[in-house]
Amino acid sequence: MVLLTAAVQPNSGVSVALSDAEARRTQYLDSFRFWGEFAQRTGARIVVTESSGTPPDCFLEAFSESGCNEITWIDVTPTETALMRGKGAIEAEMIDRTVGLLTDDTTAMYKITGRLTIANADRVITELPERTVVARGLLDRSRFDMRVVGASRAIWARDLSGMCDEVDEARGTDLGNVLAARLMHASAVRQVRVNRFAERPRLRGVSGTRGEDYGRPTRRIAELLMEPIDRAAFSLAARKSV
Repeated sequence: MVLLTAAVQPNSGVSVALSDAEARRTQYLDSFRFWGEFAQRTGARIVVTESSGTPPDCFLEAFSESGCNEITWIDVTPTETALMRGKGAIEAEMIDRTVGLLTDDTTAMYKITGRLTIANADRVITELPERTVVARGLLDRSRFDMRVVGASRAIWARDLSGMCDEVDEARGTDLGNVLAARLMHASAVRQVRVNRFAERPRLRGVSGTRGEDYGRPTRRIAELLMEPIDRAAFSLAARKSV
């Protein structure tokens, strides 16, 4: 299952690089067409959570253009606590709401930032071994990348729920930091195994935080140069986990 988090109109008080609602809407439309094609090709379930109250009609059309008509759309109204703590706290509430609707604990749920696509999605979004989380993090594991994270419904519900209350962006603690702390604890008590992606996600789109274009030529060249290193690191990690 693919969970796409969205906020067409950034919530009040939340700092983003791109705040123009129409520009953001266009980016979501492009992304949703991509994910509609992915779902049609792979059979993946698509769930969209939106936190700014934007009606889903025009976005559902983007999915249907690719022949994908079975989309779950969830409107989430952020709590005052989440709004105060920052956009990562809002995102955590969106994740919790989605997890609460799932019933099969073995379902693999990939949380993906809704305005982004993944050029190599077929090799990144795969079935997951039991008790496994896939994510990219800093070497010191102080922060994980929330743009793409995969885990079973059981792990999201047991180990990664309620993260909103631990986010405090005003003090420098974002959702990626909270995710890191949760995963390190769960890993230490052997509840989960944290793995790299078999292949580095090739993100495409524009960063909402920094305004960076993930598809620019220099970034694509860097991705190609990093491929051998990523493969070696994944192979080494796989041997160590046996």
